[in-house]
Amino acid sequence: MDYSPQELNEVFKGLPQTLKEAVTSVETAETINNIGRKYGLHIDQIGVLGIESGKILLGLAHPTEFVSNITKKLGIERVVASQIASEINDKVFLRVRELLKGISDKPVKEQDTTDNEPHPVRDALLKAIENPEGIAKKTETPKPKEIPLVEIKNPYEPARPETPPIAPIPKIPPTAAQEPTEAPSILEQKMSGEVSLPKTERKVDMYREQV
Repeated sequence: MDYSPQELNEVFKGLPQTLKEAVTSVETAETINNIGRKYGLHIDQIGVLGIESGKILLGLAHPTEFVSNITKKLGIERVVASQIASEINDKVFLRVRELLKGISDKPVKEQDTTDNEPHPVRDALLKAIENPEGIAKKTETPKPKEIPLVEIKNPYEPARPETPPIAPIPKIPPTAAQEPTEAPSILEQKMSGEVSLPKTERKVDMYREQV
């Protein structure tokens, strides 16, 4: 049988306080979510699994009907449904087994008027039951993107003139030193048949008696 969120809320109000805390525990919601992921259930299937688990915790369905219900509602094989139900029973239902006894077979009692203490986690699983995707995916806080650093120039700083690149000095290839040409000696001139004597200027003394 399907229940509206309003009906679930009314049933929740009539539960004993200890069972309320078990139903609204964040640990319970995360456990059901992890089991669904382990067996490859999709997000919507995990939401249905949370609803059916919540019906057991709220006393709206008998634990013996759990395997049949999730086999039909999730559209999975009964063998897989039995494995899922076994893990949920060990990790969730066993903690409140004593509280669940007697709830399935008798109407819910009126809420204790003396229980008015606030409980911050009270609506955790109830909201997940009303919104199947609530227990299927845990919201992750996105990491802020890194902003690249930008160099900010001082507008009052005078601009520096750009120095033109200095051209490389061309390399001059070394040249052989020119050796001075030596004048041929008189012996060499005689051997070649040409002899040139250095000219001497003869000065005539007008006052000297010529011989």
